Amino acid sequence: LDIGIKLDGADSADVEKFVGDLTAGFGAEGIVSVDSEGEVTSVGMGDYSKDLLADGGLAETDKFKNAVPNAEDSSGVVYLDFDGLDELAAAEAPEVADDIEALGQLGFSAYLDGDTSRALARITVD
Repeated sequence: LDIGIKLDGADSADVEKFVGDLTAGFGAEGIVSVDSEGEVTSVGMGDYSKDLLADGGLAETDKFKNAVPNAEDSSGVVYLDFDGLDELAAAEAPEVADDIEALGQLGFSAYLDGDTSRALARITVD
């Protein structure tokens, strides 16, 4: 299951210190990685943080574009691909596995439209 966050304009040293302190507190050192490129810092499980920084990464996929159509203009984005949860749901919560399997992606974005703040939530189904 790929879990990560991409931060634009965050100080990578501060992010790395925060993640290090947080994971040490939970005894999870080495599970989470921090990578940066220019002004963008990413945090992810394993090597997923590198994937988030890659050109043509998540933001270029049709699934992401469909769930978060205005991501480039957004000040904040949340994205969840339910496809990665199918096997986990079947093993851990079989009573909801069929419901999870029907879901596609969830996208949430916050953005400015002139002087107006807007938010968009979108859920897709398979």
